[in-house]
Amino acid sequence: MSTLAPSLAPAASGTPASAAGRAVRSEAGVYAVGLAVVLVLALPLRLWGIHAPFESSDQAEMANLVLFSGGVRWIFAHAYGPVLAILAKVWAEAAVRLGWPLTESVFRSLTTLLDLAQVLVTWPLMRRLGCTRRQALAGMVCCAVLPAMVSNAHFAWSHMSAWLLTGAVALWATLAYCEDRRRWQLVLAGGALTAHCLSSAIAFGLPMTLLVVWIARWRRRAEQAKPVGARVYGWEFVVGFVLPCLAALAIIFGSWLWTGGGQLGHLIAKFSAGHGGWRWGQIVRLPGMWIDLFGYLFGVIAAAGLLHATCSWRTSRTADRRGLLAMWAWSSLVPFMLVADWDHIGYVGGYVIETVYCAALLGMLLACELYGRLARRPRLRAATAAVSVLAVGHLAFGAIDACLAGGRWSALTGVSVPWGTLRPDTGIKAAGWYVRRHVPPDVIVMSLHNNKGMEAPVAAVYTGRHVLAGYDLPDRSLDELVTMMEADVDVVIVPAENWSLVERLAGFERVCTIRRDSWPVRFVCARAALHLARVDADTDAMNRRYDDLPTPERLPTALACPAAFPAAMGKYKTVVAQLRRLP
Repeated sequence: MSTLAPSLAPAASGTPASAAGRAVRSEAGVYAVGLAVVLVLALPLRLWGIHAPFESSDQAEMANLVLFSGGVRWIFAHAYGPVLAILAKVWAEAAVRLGWPLTESVFRSLTTLLDLAQVLVTWPLMRRLGCTRRQALAGMVCCAVLPAMVSNAHFAWSHMSAWLLTGAVALWATLAYCEDRRRWQLVLAGGALTAHCLSSAIAFGLPMTLLVVWIARWRRRAEQAKPVGARVYGWEFVVGFVLPCLAALAIIFGSWLWTGGGQLGHLIAKFSAGHGGWRWGQIVRLPGMWIDLFGYLFGVIAAAGLLHATCSWRTSRTADRRGLLAMWAWSSLVPFMLVADWDHIGYVGGYVIETVYCAALLGMLLACELYGRLARRPRLRAATAAVSVLAVGHLAFGAIDACLAGGRWSALTGVSVPWGTLRPDTGIKAAGWYVRRHVPPDVIVMSLHNNKGMEAPVAAVYTGRHVLAGYDLPDRSLDELVTMMEADVDVVIVPAENWSLVERLAGFERVCTIRRDSWPVRFVCARAALHLARVDADTDAMNRRYDDLPTPERLPTALACPAAFPAAMGKYKTVVAQLRRLP
């Protein structure tokens, strides 16, 4: 017999204590395996292709601002609030101090980390919403493969990642404070709410949801009939909700007064251009957008979960907080659906990321709840599990195809999340290397592009100089643009499909041919009198040479600007404005 004290003696193998210990270890093992599955799914999906060249102005916009903008005015002039701009600036400055080259991987890694943090925050948020551990783990698995979030992770300008993460943290911290009453939770809730409101031009859904949380808390105080508690609640409400919202509004309004831009300036410009107002007809487009974001299979589950939570939740009940996700989803979607003109928004799905996140979690919760209720019907239970696994697998395949493989199987998956989609290398970075290496700084360069390709921010980032380029040029205008600007440019960077527009230029010759898998994808032509070096190489080789160029030692860096460039740019803008008005 053991001589140890009873409380320290090892339990016999058949005792209830030993059985409980084995159950705890088994449960911990299940969660450890589940977390490993989440990481195995989330990390490769978000890190794959993180080094790919920027292929559009949206991809390169934040890098352009960080590299070439001095002071802080540009931060508060940012159309989607200062939060992501501040994070990107601090991130890039840290990279420079550490001696890291400012490659595409560095700029994308910030939003990648924000998106990974969102996956991890899902666990504590769902637990505070009253979900079981297994339900929270299922929610994390869904977020790990959610196409919209995978696309965000590859989008270097993804203010949506900061917007969603700060919103989730604010909701979690508010719920945590309501239960634990720890002051740091209240401070975190207020700070996250302020950051959330300063991370997007439209931040309405989460504040409305948090207001519901605080009203429910006030009702509980009123039912307890404690006047002292009511006064304490008033102080909590001010610190956790009122002051954060007022601070955000003050910064938004002050940014507009100072810069003429910012979130308020962006909205005013949109409405002044006729891109706002009531759009009731857009309701019929919601199913198509839903399929783009979730695919054919999981879209049904997500919609069912959202509708089930909406119908079953009553604000007077506090036991089931999962209805808060439905509140957040609808209060984010409905204003955007009715007020914004989707025809003048590049990536509609990115603006409803809050709704996508909440609906995905509610869909998984519905599947888990249905699985639990069918314990006495093994066949239906097995069918529910099989359909759920198939839907999540289909969702993961859709994320891989849409975000990493260019959407080759979109007809099968239904998924389309183009804002962060990795595109085949079109030689933009290679053209930038040629300009940096072989084109004199006093030469005027023009880049031909349409609504993607070497637009103004992309050209600036890769060439390190001012380039005649714009945004979203109509294809029909390129021929006339080349003709009218011929006398003012010395070098033209042109995609292979538009080579016929420049090969007829008198006095110009092809000096650089950029190939991908032996096929030409982009050319550089220049005036023969410049006698520029002739290069014919593959994109991979030229991209490596670009990465070997000296990295900036401080930020911001200066863009090279030829003496004749301001006049040429003035003419370029005039010509583009005229061509846009053509039928």
